Amino acid sequence: MRQVERLTNQKIRQNLPLEEYRDMPINEAKNLGAMALFGEKYGEKVRVIKYGSSIELCGGTHAKTTGQIGFVRIISESSVAAGVRRIEAVTAEKAEEFVDAQQDLLRNTKELFNNAPQLISTIKKTIDENADLKKKIEVFQQEKIANIAEQLISNIKEQNDIKIIATTKNNIAIDIVRGVATILRNKFANEKFVLIFGSSVESKPSLTIVLSQSMVDAGYNATTIVREAAKAINGNGGGQPFMATAGGKDISGLNQAVENAIATIK
Repeated sequence: MRQVERLTNQKIRQNLPLEEYRDMPINEAKNLGAMALFGEKYGEKVRVIKYGSSIELCGGTHAKTTGQIGFVRIISESSVAAGVRRIEAVTAEKAEEFVDAQQDLLRNTKELFNNAPQLISTIKKTIDENADLKKKIEVFQQEKIANIAEQLISNIKEQNDIKIIATTKNNIAIDIVRGVATILRNKFANEKFVLIFGSSVESKPSLTIVLSQSMVDAGYNATTIVREAAKAINGNGGGQPFMATAGGKDISGLNQAVENAIATIK
């Protein structure tokens, strides 16, 4: 595409004049070397335009000279059909605006990186550092999930052979809750087990219900329980019989939502 741009702009700078032939017999036009574009059908008489060695059949209007175009900048290319690509470009004032926008983007990017002289290497270093930090955060998050799970296990209660963990914790993201739920459901996979986890992030409450398979087999449904309990937080939700989540609008009702779920289980 860069080669196409350079060749095109070279022809523009040559300021080639338009040579126009109207009502030329089509056979004569083809003998002249005119190109029929896009598989269009033509009549016996055609309009031929010519700029230097470029000759084609066309009914559209054209610049009087190629110099009027200014210059061309390709902005995109895409697939339009099997084996067919479309190149889109801008010319003249729009090409200038496009280049200006690209320069502004580059300048703003450099400012974000304190005008680093080697911008590409600086960006690559930042990306690598970001990836490393993400790995560290993931390790920290897994440790946090494991710690919360251990704390909850130490406070487990049992009623009618059902192990129940019910808790409310603030500033716990839902992905943390899901991680804790996975650990606990696996740990108590062969027992009657229920997790009722009320959590919040930025004053937005959520409620998660997790059931072991034996509880599901006994007729309990996490989705039914969470929808009923979530009324206390002015919310609704859903999921699967073994795990369901609800979000709400009223954080003041989060403790009551947990209590409602406990009451339903009992």
